[in-house]
Amino acid sequence: MNFLVILGCGVLAMIIGALWYGPVLFGKAFLRANDWPEWESMSDAEKEVKMKEMKWMYLIQFVFVLLQVFILSNMIHYWVGASGVIIAFFMWLGFIMPTIAGGVIWNMSTPKKRITLFCIISGYQLVCMLLFGYILSHFG
Repeated sequence: MNFLVILGCGVLAMIIGALWYGPVLFGKAFLRANDWPEWESMSDAEKEVKMKEMKWMYLIQFVFVLLQVFILSNMIHYWVGASGVIIAFFMWLGFIMPTIAGGVIWNMSTPKKRITLFCIISGYQLVCMLLFGYILSHFG
């Protein structure tokens, strides 16, 4: 098990997340689906509060991603005969995607917003997991 590779996967997840949930890809749709205000419409005081909150949220998210990659690394190591990408896909399909679906189903927004949230969140997780599986099976 290569802890530098695990750390690298954690950093990669943060970069993908910044693109995925930022204005480059799905950020505006994600904000609308959550009924959150756009950054430009917030006051300077609101932005300052959000920035303080986000520092902790990024740190917590990073720790959870490291845990996720560590567990996946162990699964790839002990699951003989399957590629890391296949293992990652089945971990996503069996555990991550249903958990996201369960959380989104009970969201009190419109069905269209729930589908949007499900697709954005589970899509991000799928991309990350497949990349993690590939990286861990080749470099971990």
